Amino acid sequence: MITGKMALNRGRRREIVDRTCQVSYELALLAVFFLIAAVPFQKQATEHQNVRTLDATHIAFDAADSTALRPGVTLPAYRFQNNWRSELGRVTVARVEEGTAVAVFDPGSFRWPMGRHGRVVVTDGDTVTIDVGTSLGLQPNDQLILFSERDRVGRITLTSVDTDLARARVDEISRPNLVGLTASEYTVATQVVWDRGGLTKSAEYIILVALLGAYGWFWLWHKRSPLIAVGTELRRWLDRLGLQRFRLLWLALLAIPCVWFLAGFLPSLLSVVVAKSLAYLTPWLPQLRIGYLWPWFETRLPFFYLVGGLIYWFYLFRYLRSPISALWHRLRWKPWLYDWLPIPPRRAALWLLHLIIAYAFTSTLFGFLSGNTAAMMQLGWPDSPVRPSGMINLFDPVAIVTWLSSFLQTIGYMLTHAPSLAAGVTWFEILKYALWSVTILGVLLGYAHSILGPLWGKHIRNLDFTVTGWVSNAFCYPLLGVAVWQLVPNFLGNDPLLASGLLFQLMLGLGLAFNFLYTLSIWNLGTMFGVMTDKGVRTTGFYSVVRHPSYTLEAFMFVLVEMNGLSTWVQWFAISMYLVIYWLRAEREDQFMAAANPDYHRYQERTPYKFIPGIY
Repeated sequence: MITGKMALNRGRRREIVDRTCQVSYELALLAVFFLIAAVPFQKQATEHQNVRTLDATHIAFDAADSTALRPGVTLPAYRFQNNWRSELGRVTVARVEEGTAVAVFDPGSFRWPMGRHGRVVVTDGDTVTIDVGTSLGLQPNDQLILFSERDRVGRITLTSVDTDLARARVDEISRPNLVGLTASEYTVATQVVWDRGGLTKSAEYIILVALLGAYGWFWLWHKRSPLIAVGTELRRWLDRLGLQRFRLLWLALLAIPCVWFLAGFLPSLLSVVVAKSLAYLTPWLPQLRIGYLWPWFETRLPFFYLVGGLIYWFYLFRYLRSPISALWHRLRWKPWLYDWLPIPPRRAALWLLHLIIAYAFTSTLFGFLSGNTAAMMQLGWPDSPVRPSGMINLFDPVAIVTWLSSFLQTIGYMLTHAPSLAAGVTWFEILKYALWSVTILGVLLGYAHSILGPLWGKHIRNLDFTVTGWVSNAFCYPLLGVAVWQLVPNFLGNDPLLASGLLFQLMLGLGLAFNFLYTLSIWNLGTMFGVMTDKGVRTTGFYSVVRHPSYTLEAFMFVLVEMNGLSTWVQWFAISMYLVIYWLRAEREDQFMAAANPDYHRYQERTPYKFIPGIY
């Protein structure tokens, strides 16, 4: 009787946990879809203006659309770049008159200096006059960068400087009309950002509240997932219209990122491999001089894209299936790879092969852990004398001891010293890196269990030591990441996409939420985590909702991390590579697990969706 009640209670607790994971997972997806859909409208309602320095505490900027600006309003200032994407600090509008706003700021509250910025007021052949001078400390021979909005267009050198004016020689320029260009001491433009206001902001609140309210009402009233209900109805509707045609259309459109990615990745990978090989061979073969291949391939990428696209679409419409899935299926893991071995030597072989995988990925993860810790120190404890040093190298025990000692010393410093935060959003950055570090610890737990598990009778069932296993997982690591990210354009545009308001707060909150849920999904796997391994099938928590929650959460987490820099379609196309990469990883994992573990078939039937409940 007691045993039966305990089992019933465990079942109820599991059901509550699974339902909680489902609701949190679906709400996160709904919120990020809303955010992505709303971003284009918010972008049109956001104003970016370069600043002009008046003195040590005042700046000016154009405010032709001044309806949203009034004295007392605070605005974020940015110098948007890879090394610093957060705001520099806040400025307060003092007055607005004749299309120009003057704002005051406290230099002590800025993480980086506001800097010296002027504007070109007169041009005369190869010389220009700018409206800043010795009052801001400028001197002859100082070099300034010219900007058209936030685009760098040239460079000038000061030849003579008065109190509030300076003449300069134009050293380089890429446009004919120079009057009105910003002249700055920095290589990145300094700007202030504000929301023009209007109906956009009100509509954002109304739509978000309505969306979340509809989701909650549907759950309470129908006792089932709204996403699954909508997805089921959508599938019925598509079936009536011909689901196969929509599937082919989707796969045909998927060719664009896939071909762009793979057709560029293969020559990029080859060039990296050749360059790395030459780095090792040259000391022994000094007469060997082969140029770095990537520039040669880069000039011919359109040809590779064209050929890759023709091959993709021919195969798709000839065989009515994705050529990527077909390739992954042909190269997939097969049971006979290890089954011919008797059980004891088979377990030993899998364990030894896994040591290679564990070392390749774990050493990288320790590097990520060091990087995360150093980033937290830079954000919250910039004046600290301690930083992680050394590395995990089995062939250098001293480096391992140095790393462990410095890492523990750094963690101790953070726990015993209060951080100094220049802006409130810095908390989000610190928490982001902290959660990534906790995630890495969960991953390392899975690796440690794979290595030490045989001591208490826990063995790896199967191992995907295939080309697709290595390639699909190494995309996200420096093993192949060097080739991948050489190909992918920069995620950073000239302007922060969101700087204030509901969507900005939603972006920050969702970034932290996806980070947190991703961390939970890794710890949900627990000791079952293992790259390229079959250690059993996890069917509870997030894995009762979809089959690849960690991939979905991680992909959208990176989208949110980079979202503020996605100011053009090129950046949005580049960030879609995360979705392609994790789709490829999921395809490989489904094929491997279905072939390696009979329990996975039952899991697929019970959990039919890979990423989005009811949809896909």
